Amino acid sequence: MERFLKALSLEMTRSGWNCVFCFDGEISDVFREYISQPGVYLERVDSQSNLGFRAAIRLFSALRKYRPSVFIYSFHGIMRCFPWIAYLNGCDYIYFNDHSSRAPGFIARPLSSPKRVIGRLLTWPLTGTLSVSHFTKISGQALGLSKAPGIVIPNGVEARKTSAELRAAFRQKNHIPLDCTLVSLAAWMVPVKGIDAALRAAQIVLNRSSNTHFLFAGDGTHLRAFQETAAELGIEHGVTFSGPVANPMEQGLFDATDIYLQPSLWQEAAPLAILEAMSLGLPVVASHIGGIPELVRDGNTGFLVTPGDSNALAERILTLAENENLRRGMGLRGQLVVQMRHQLHQTASQYAAIFLRRIPMSEVPAVEQPYPS
Repeated sequence: MERFLKALSLEMTRSGWNCVFCFDGEISDVFREYISQPGVYLERVDSQSNLGFRAAIRLFSALRKYRPSVFIYSFHGIMRCFPWIAYLNGCDYIYFNDHSSRAPGFIARPLSSPKRVIGRLLTWPLTGTLSVSHFTKISGQALGLSKAPGIVIPNGVEARKTSAELRAAFRQKNHIPLDCTLVSLAAWMVPVKGIDAALRAAQIVLNRSSNTHFLFAGDGTHLRAFQETAAELGIEHGVTFSGPVANPMEQGLFDATDIYLQPSLWQEAAPLAILEAMSLGLPVVASHIGGIPELVRDGNTGFLVTPGDSNALAERILTLAENENLRRGMGLRGQLVVQMRHQLHQTASQYAAIFLRRIPMSEVPAVEQPYPS
């Protein structure tokens, strides 16, 4: 997301616009240096996840200071007082950027009448919603909280070539055999990410393939519990828990990987980790849930399985682990998908086109789904 903000700010400042990015919480010095350029300003607006008075006052003050023409909010849900604060400060165009994943078992249907009435009141000033996937757009519209039109602008990532040096360095740092087939997962170590199913799949795979290794990268409330599960399953020898990796792309996580795993139970909107893995030519084994099928085509760029099905995960991993040509072919097709539809500069350009040209939402060309449903 930091890379996206950089790309978007470059698009906007080239056209003579200024950008103000408002963060909830401390803004790191690393990011300040990374984003620093003329026409880019950073503000701290805490407690954005609440509808509280304090957050509203902070945002109101920031908008009074800069008087923006375009206002966009994201990450905390559409049900906020932000649209009205922007409207009262004279913003001409007000957007909600919808990155919303959905809980396991979520069904896209209208909420109760009182909630819809409150939602419509809160979102009345909205010009439109910009969703990162068709799943997010459709499920969001089904709730009935806003009448604002919506379009899809897919997430994008920065593509680069695979690095043999990063591959070796990452494996050596994490004590992973250099010659094994590495299956990696980068996520919060929490149940909704499907870690338990992945560990049980790992047990099946490791019992049948001695040259396969699993990497679980990330931190979270259940990390210790998952480590204990691996011990109970007797697979510590074939599983590495690396802890958090601050920058997986630059530190070589994906370079070191042969198969990327995304076994989510959570209905993901459009996982950036999948796109990063595909951009480096990795086949993906993932849950058929949320917006993931818009990124991974079953049997073409990877495999999709029923969420929580450890046996299916294991069989698909084994199929790829035993067939290098299949891995390479799926990876190359995944790279092509990223090059065609998910490059970071494309995403930034589409956002900037809406803001700079002020195209009515009804006239923005529809983004086709990457694959047939």
